[in-house]
Amino acid sequence: MKFKNFPIYRIEWVTSAFLIGTALLSLTVVPWFLWTYAKDIQGWGFILALFTFYYFATGISITLGYHRL
Repeated sequence: MKFKNFPIYRIEWVTSAFLIGTALLSLTVVPWFLWTYAKDIQGWGFILALFTFYYFATGISITLGYHRL
């Protein structure tokens, strides 16, 4: 599909704004939060372990779910 010929009226603006806004919000708020509060949070090892587990679990579930289609 060529994007230069893509009709702009087919774009779902609410969905696009939500996805772009969520990404921009996370790219700005997460670094600010870590810069401000990282020294006060206890248990970073547990948090990183949970992040790692859910990162791989989500990747595997998306891969296996797509494979089933």
